[in-house]
Amino acid sequence: MAQRNGQTRERPNAELETLRESEERWRSILKNAPGIIVAAEPDGTITFVNRTLSGIPPERVVGTSVFDHVLPEDRQRMRDALERVLSTGETVTYEVVASPLGVAVPVESRIGPLERDGRVVGVTIVSSDISERKHAEEERRKLEVAMENAQRLESLGVLAGGIAHDFNNLLVVILGNADLALMDSEPLAHHREWIEQIKLAANRASELTNQMLVYSGRGTHLAEPLDLNRLVAGMGNLLGVSVSKKVALNRECGEEVPPVYADASQMRQVVMNLITNASDAIGDEHGTVTIRVGAVQLGREAPSRMLVGEDLPEGRYVSLEVEDTGTGIEEAARSKLFDPF
Repeated sequence: MAQRNGQTRERPNAELETLRESEERWRSILKNAPGIIVAAEPDGTITFVNRTLSGIPPERVVGTSVFDHVLPEDRQRMRDALERVLSTGETVTYEVVASPLGVAVPVESRIGPLERDGRVVGVTIVSSDISERKHAEEERRKLEVAMENAQRLESLGVLAGGIAHDFNNLLVVILGNADLALMDSEPLAHHREWIEQIKLAANRASELTNQMLVYSGRGTHLAEPLDLNRLVAGMGNLLGVSVSKKVALNRECGEEVPPVYADASQMRQVVMNLITNASDAIGDEHGTVTIRVGAVQLGREAPSRMLVGEDLPEGRYVSLEVEDTGTGIEEAARSKLFDPF
């Protein structure tokens, strides 16, 4: 009888030891699992979590709601998934943004039923941080957009080159006939001025055509030292007729502005476009457009505030500013300022 009692006492001890080893084994597995494993009641109250994104001890998370750990805009999606699992017993995968300690972390969660004695008593949620995957997807998206832009620019270049080539042929005829008309005119004839204006406009159009050829890779440009003050002053009459009659055009030139290395025809086109856009921004109202040339000293922080040119080194630069009293540029349009056409 004593031996039988001893065996009876040893058997529960062995079962307890086996149970303890099994529990420790599962705790180790859950602790080292790659994802975050959560058990929750039907209302979302957390009853178990193996670890947290924020490093907060799991025991401090137990008792809180699963909805408290995601961004407010994602809570309804999570609630719908939980209700679907509880009503159908199926497993649902969804993405939400977790907010450990106020930091947004994208996670992918797989939520399934937690069963006991054949009935659903809660849910299990296995979540993994997908920040790297989201970053890779964003980089791929940016690359695809860049490739699409490159293809679009290539197509525009081919189109611009074809148009510019044909248009240049027409300008050759116009300029040739204008020269012949001048040769056949008396020096004091009143129509000579009209012919000179035709030649001037055709030469400017030829410069524009060459810019289109340069853009398409079929033309050349001549970069040389330029005095922006002199260039803007030489465009006075042309700029005056390019703005609305209700717009006053002011010009402010800085003293001792160093020369810039650029193509004169392209710089004239830049100035013309800026002035025209400034006048359009004012519309039918009375206003003022000011073109300002000066020299500026860029420090370490200045380039980072620019829309383009963030990689400019510190130093002295020539600035060309066009200021108008119009409505300004919408924030959404600023990123497209330097898109062609």
